Amino acid sequence: MPARPAIPMPSIAEFTDHDVRTHMVRAVTDVFTTMLDRPAVLLPADAPPPPVKYPPERQIVGTVGFAGEANGVIYLRMSELFARRCTGIMLGLDEVEIAAMDRESVSDAVGELSNIVAGSFKNGLYDAGFSCKLSIPATVSGTDFSISPKPGDGTFRRAFRFDSLGQSMVAEVILNLGT
Repeated sequence: MPARPAIPMPSIAEFTDHDVRTHMVRAVTDVFTTMLDRPAVLLPADAPPPPVKYPPERQIVGTVGFAGEANGVIYLRMSELFARRCTGIMLGLDEVEIAAMDRESVSDAVGELSNIVAGSFKNGLYDAGFSCKLSIPATVSGTDFSISPKPGDGTFRRAFRFDSLGQSMVAEVILNLGT
């Protein structure tokens, strides 16, 4: 029986910054269109940041990790007010019901949005030859925290800011395609 030819492993050069941007933008816009029936518009990298509010506005971050031939994490960061509006739209609630909603419901919805975005992004990785599995979604919320990845060979971080419903949201990927 003849030996099977070796299948070349993909490399970081085969999944470029352009690919990361393409798959992240597609994932976020598709999820917002499907789940919220609202557009999410990618803002230019040089767009001015949203104004800083005092006291600081409570933020919620949904996160989903992935591991395998590609390793990393996807974050969706938004204000709690925006997260409430998204949750209300997903659940078909009116303004009074949105205002009365508990934080756990909002957290669950942001986790689900993050999970769907991460799944879509993972499909792009898979199509490029990088198989991986997703973690369960998690959320964190507060007014004073930061997210800092551990630096490593082959690890890079890209953030994309979107506008939807007049609010700003950041979708971020930290990615390592192995060495």
